[in-house]
Amino acid sequence: MDKAVFFTNFVALVEFDNKIKLCKKSIAEEIQKIATLQNELVEYQTSVEDAKKQSTTLQQKVNFEENLLAEISKKIKALHTTINNLQAYKDYHALKQEFDLLCKQQVDQEQIVANTWDAFEIAEKNYKNLLISTANTNKLLEENMSVSEQKKAQLEGDLRNLYEQRPTYEVNIPQEWLNKYATMQSKVENPIVTVENGQCASCFYQLTGTDVQAIKKGALVQCKNCFRLLYGSHN
Repeated sequence: MDKAVFFTNFVALVEFDNKIKLCKKSIAEEIQKIATLQNELVEYQTSVEDAKKQSTTLQQKVNFEENLLAEISKKIKALHTTINNLQAYKDYHALKQEFDLLCKQQVDQEQIVANTWDAFEIAEKNYKNLLISTANTNKLLEENMSVSEQKKAQLEGDLRNLYEQRPTYEVNIPQEWLNKYATMQSKVENPIVTVENGQCASCFYQLTGTDVQAIKKGALVQCKNCFRLLYGSHN
């Protein structure tokens, strides 16, 4: 068979393999999109859980501070009763000091309770708002993920079809060329290029006269600089 036909078939094989590479690249892009969307879903879920945890913690703190306030109030009430029923005046001064101290603690504790309630209400509002916004965002992310999953499945089907067709492109190509091509295919994006003005069309390395003549005779030569497979543009 004419070597020009060999080269035509060989170039067609390379172009077909480029379709396979493009398909695999598209699959990788969809996989990356899915991973990114999954990470975003986790981040949003984590933010909701953190907001809920903060709200719950503050609710517990409100309960704790209110219990402290109730205990102080109870002590004040009991001490007030004791002072009112006091028989010996000599004990009044000490009890009055204790009573005043408890009243001051009560005022301080009331402020703590108020501040804690404010913090809790803000946290609870933030949690509820985040819950609503995240639900909408999650829905959108899940829809986008579904689209990417469908694209990925379609591309994987296309890739299987391409692999099934590939053997037909290897017909009528010398085995020596196929072996060299298989070696180079995993190393560079475009493993086969033309020779232009005695130079590799990819890296512009100047070929020796011997290599140029060999290519003109239909040989498959490797560039000594970038190691790509070379063929004459006249073929």
